[in-house]
Formats: sequence, C-alpha cells, structure tokens
Amino acid sequence: GYVFQNCTSLTEIDLPDSVEFIATRSFENTGLVSVKLPSSLKYLYQRPVLPSKGYSSWRSVSVTSTIATYFAAQFASCQNLTEVILPAGLEALGPGVFQDCPNLTRIVYDGYTGSGNALPASLAEITGCAFKGVPITNLTVEGLTKAYNYAFSSADQLKSITFANDCKITEIPGYCFRYDAMLETVVLPDNITIIGTYAFSDCTALGFLTLPAKVTDCLLYTSDAADE
Repeated sequence: GYVFQNCTSLTEIDLPDSVEFIATRSFENTGLVSVKLPSSLKYLYQRPVLPSKGYSSWRSVSVTSTIATYFAAQFASCQNLTEVILPAGLEALGPGVFQDCPNLTRIVYDGYTGSGNALPASLAEITGCAFKGVPITNLTVEGLTKAYNYAFSSADQLKSITFANDCKITEIPGYCFRYDAMLETVVLPDNITIIGTYAFSDCTALGFLTLPAKVTDCLLYTSDAADE
C-alpha cells in the first residue's frame, strides 16, 4: 500500500495484466487524470479477500466516530481524476476507494456501451463510502451480491441509481444512501427483502420510494433526532 501516495506529478500509469489487487491508498492524492484498470484486477479493496470469505471489513470501514477511521482509498483525493474504467470482472470495491475525487464524473467498466456511469455485473461487494464526494449524478449497478453500511453514502451529487433486476443483493444495509442529498430516483431489484436502518437518511430530495414486493423488514427512519 501507499506506493505512489502523494505523487502529484504522476499523471498516467500503465498497470500490467497480472495485477489482481491494488492495496490501500496506492494512488491517493496523485495527479492521475484517467485510469483504465487491467482486466485481471478483481479487488479494489484493503485486503485481497472479500469480507464474505473471511475478512471482516468492519475493522477498517469508517464514516462516524463509532467506527474505526481506516479506508482502502486507493484513488482517494486525486484532484485531476476525471475518468475510471473498471475491469469487467471486478469483484469488490473497498471503503473510500474514490472518495474526495472532485472531478471524477465518469465511472464505467471496460466494454460498457450504455450511457451514464455503470458498475459491472461481476461485482460482488461494495463497502463504505466508495463514492464519497464524487460528483457523479447517475449510476447503474449491473451486478451486486452484498453492500455494507454506508456503501453509497455521501455521494452528494448523485441524483439517480438503478439496480439491475437480476442483482443478487437482498438487503439495502443501514445508512446505505445517507447524506445523498440530491438523490431523487432509486430503482431497487425485486430480490430486496430488507431495508436497513436509516438507509435513506438525509436524502432530502427523495420524494418517494417504491419498495419491491418481497420487502418484509423496512426501517426507513429519516430524522437525525431519531438517530440519536
């Protein structure tokens, strides 16, 4: 980890196809403008293993004082970064991976031909604040098995998010979209059965939400007073 951290003169990099994992804060605060990640890459994570396969992400995910303050943050705070092309086979996005990249307006995967931003169907897990402070306005999630608390939180310019109906995810976790103040449209897949506590807290532009028919447990609290 940290291998190119604060290399502000680094504007481009060509990663070999053998790379499967990029460690913590490897490119944080660099001068990268556009990044196309190698097709072999599977994990943008703080460890080369998913939480569901034995590593507890909660030892390192954080947004509040009640949780530790460690982020994967591989491309965090890259002020000049405007575009990221993810590999089509990516399996995990770690906490804070693109946080505070103020000009990152395009996130797609290799081979994507649609409009807007999109995550690949291969994606299994997203942990906290992956898009915190990233100015994307839309996102299509073509595949996802599990999201952790705060997964899409603090994406404060995100207006719409659509989950493909064949996503395997069954739970929208607590605080998932918290502080997404401009979020207006959310399309959830039919598989959802649980909406976690404060999942849409502080989403002040969200006028209504259509819940899938299978939802049996829904904790849509919205006020900070209730949070206390």
